[in-house]
Amino acid sequence: MGGVDVEKKKALKHTGREFDAFSILRPTSPFRRPDTIRRAWQQFVQTEGADSLRAVEKCGQHPGKMWVIRRGRMLPLLPLSPAEQPWHSSQYAALPEVYVQNASLEIAWSRVVFDGRTIAGSVVVPFLTQDDEGVDVNEEFDWWKAERLLQQGVAKLPTVDVTPWTAGNLGNKSV
Repeated sequence: MGGVDVEKKKALKHTGREFDAFSILRPTSPFRRPDTIRRAWQQFVQTEGADSLRAVEKCGQHPGKMWVIRRGRMLPLLPLSPAEQPWHSSQYAALPEVYVQNASLEIAWSRVVFDGRTIAGSVVVPFLTQDDEGVDVNEEFDWWKAERLLQQGVAKLPTVDVTPWTAGNLGNKSV
C-alpha cells in the first residue's frame, strides 16, 4: 500500500470516520428503495470472498448482435460466438444471458480501495435488481419513461420521512 493511502486511512481514523465498507447510491435511480439496499447488503455480507457488489439487469440489447465498423466493413463486437452458429445470426433466446450494470447501487469493502486503488476489486458479485429498481435517469427519454411508469402505477417513488430543504427552514443561518 502506498504512503498516500496509509495517510488517508490515518486521517479517516483520526476523525472517527473509518469504515469497513461503503456504498455508492446514485441519485439517478429514483425507484431504488430501502429494501433494495437491505437486500443488496445482506447478499454482499453473506457472499464469501466478495470484494464488491454491483447492481445488474439482463441486457435488452445483446452484445452478441452488436458490430463495429472498420474500413467500411462490419465485424462482430464479440468474436466469442461458435463458428457453426454466430451469435449475430442467432435468436436472442438462444444466446447466453448477459447482464448490464445499472446505476442502482454498488457496495465494496473499504480495503479494496486502499489496497487495490479501485472501487470494484477483482471479485465482483451481481445483485439482480427487480422490476423498476434499476431504472436509471440520464437522458430526457429516461425522464419521460420514469414519469410514465409513475403515471401508470408500474413504479413508485420511495417514501421519504424527512422535511425537504427550503430557504424558509434555514432558521438564523445565512445562505
